Amino acid sequence: MDCPIAVVLISREARPLIDVSLASLTQEQTLGFELIVVEGGFSANANLALAQCSAPLIAFLTAGDRIEPGRLCGAVQTFQSQPELRQLHCGWQLRDRHDTLLAVEQPWLQHPSFGWSSLMQQRLVVPSCWTVRRQAVLEAGGFRPEQDNLAPLDLALRLAGPAGTSAWQPQVLVRHTPAPQPPWRHQLRQLQELLEPNWQRLPASHQAWAAETRLDLALEGVALAWAAGDTPGAIDQLSKVPNWSAMPLARRAPHLLEHLHRRYCRGGLKWDRQAVMETPAWRQSVQLLHRP
Repeated sequence: MDCPIAVVLISREARPLIDVSLASLTQEQTLGFELIVVEGGFSANANLALAQCSAPLIAFLTAGDRIEPGRLCGAVQTFQSQPELRQLHCGWQLRDRHDTLLAVEQPWLQHPSFGWSSLMQQRLVVPSCWTVRRQAVLEAGGFRPEQDNLAPLDLALRLAGPAGTSAWQPQVLVRHTPAPQPPWRHQLRQLQELLEPNWQRLPASHQAWAAETRLDLALEGVALAWAAGDTPGAIDQLSKVPNWSAMPLARRAPHLLEHLHRRYCRGGLKWDRQAVMETPAWRQSVQLLHRP
């Protein structure tokens, strides 16, 4: 029997994490699916796996993450009812390595439409929440291994086309534990190199939006440094944030706190807003935020 969907299990970790993910797949016993395990992350091996599987749909699963019942069945039903759909993304629980719940992410509440614009603003694809149409991925050229951890976001941006080609699966169907990340400066540089060509392709009428999202990425850099424990680096990054005129004065500190909260959660770290606001680094940050 032909399977409607393949699960590509991406592993950079030890066998016990793979077993955790495989155990969660037993909840989808009513649905036949192919299973392919890929070592080495989103590399050339992942592209080879996509080319070799026969199912028309691909659901990714990162070793250590767990799916909830309905993750695969719901995706298959959505794709079957929307032939033009290229990609689908559900919500997730963020959990630390001890399985403590840190946050519940429902991105459709902030970005009702999933597509190029929301991807540029959110700057994140959680592979375990992501399902794609295999043919669309092959036509887009597959993953670019040089993008490393950002390969899913890069591919999602290329898949995002006209309205109706990308959609949310508006349910929380994955338990996601963030993997260790590269140094924060490397992460920020990768994001800048990926997003800048996308901004440059925008027409003049969209440059105000581009300036807002560039500012948002600069604040993401502050949050990356802070969450990594490098508060001097965070202060230095904040001092270089360009063009505050796009954001009202009263909104700046709350907006930075939102970035810090999100980055702590995405990194699997415990967030303590009050503790952050009592630090000398935060007081210095507030002074910088009030400059013109």
